Amino acid sequence: MPLSCVFCELVKHQAWIHETTHFALVWDIAPMRDGHLLILSKPHHESLSELNSIELDELMALQLQLLQVIKATDPSLDVTYILNNGLLKDEGTHFHLHVLPRQPHDGFWEGKPSTFSFPKARFLENLSK
Repeated sequence: MPLSCVFCELVKHQAWIHETTHFALVWDIAPMRDGHLLILSKPHHESLSELNSIELDELMALQLQLLQVIKATDPSLDVTYILNNGLLKDEGTHFHLHVLPRQPHDGFWEGKPSTFSFPKARFLENLSK
């Protein structure tokens, strides 16, 4: 583990909005889109390849849960997942997965800014059910 990992600090201080045994969910501090979330591994893993089979199953289940909660929050939304792994993740972080609620034809792949406002309160309410 590096001397200073921002995600390990977040996990240590329980600064998340939802958790499972091995993962924590937080809002991204520099969102690409409104509603941008991060799934962080609680243990410090550098890459997806370091997760054991229990963690991998839990990660997939959490991704599915979030997809279902986002769709229940607003049926016009879907999700893009971006995995930051190994050498490609930001310095001072560990393995994490971006969760981006998106609308069809929102210009994401063209790099266009979004004007969509993600219903965070409704999402959090649905997540707690």
